[in-house]
Amino acid sequence: MKFIYAHVRAKDTHLLRYFYTKQNNNAFGYGINVKGKKNLTQNSSFLLYYNYETYKNSDMDYYNSFNYNYSTLPSSYHYNNSVMGFSYAYRF
Repeated sequence: MKFIYAHVRAKDTHLLRYFYTKQNNNAFGYGINVKGKKNLTQNSSFLLYYNYETYKNSDMDYYNSFNYNYSTLPSSYHYNNSVMGFSYAYRF
């Protein structure tokens, strides 16, 4: 198991509407990695693995063109990733 920390800095500018949004916050999450190996014969083996990661952050600050913070918008970013696979190995 692993713990994930990410610092998010993003800016989205809307020039025609005279405002921009900024995200400058921290994201926290976790990951799980599981592997299993089975020897089939003396020279061959089978490996099964699974990896899962997730983290999220929230809130976005809303600014006008004069750099005045209007409000904090409820916004969130979620990242989920999972990978599963298997392999077969034979030694010559």
